[in-house]
Amino acid sequence: MTRLCALFLAGLPVAAQASSFDATWHAFEWRCLAPFERFEAPRVDGLLPVVGQPGAYQLEGGAVLEVTGSSDLGTRSCAVTGVGLVKNYERWSAEAVAVERYRPTDAPGVWESAGWVEPVIAVHWQAGSIRVVETDRES
Repeated sequence: MTRLCALFLAGLPVAAQASSFDATWHAFEWRCLAPFERFEAPRVDGLLPVVGQPGAYQLEGGAVLEVTGSSDLGTRSCAVTGVGLVKNYERWSAEAVAVERYRPTDAPGVWESAGWVEPVIAVHWQAGSIRVVETDRES
């Protein structure tokens, strides 16, 4: 019995970390991606601003959500930076391409909406960060 309890307790930090990873991805999908796909503002309700970083908000597990207006990437963007994005990003991108909702571009880690929404929405992934951008381009 003691050995079973020890094994269970040893797995708790890993389980907590895994749920934090999923929470980071869920925050991106719910607070950034879904609103951008409907031309709505990012969801920042209930979040505390990061002091000294305009447009940045604290998320669970030390992750940060950042909202910008016009930038060099497009007209507006919403990003989440934190741990645990790789596994969920890989799953999302595979599903998004399979159902022809997004398509890969020539740029590594950049996926664009596949003609179902105007203007084009681009998803940019790099280690530790994922951003959705409303571009000024049409399909």
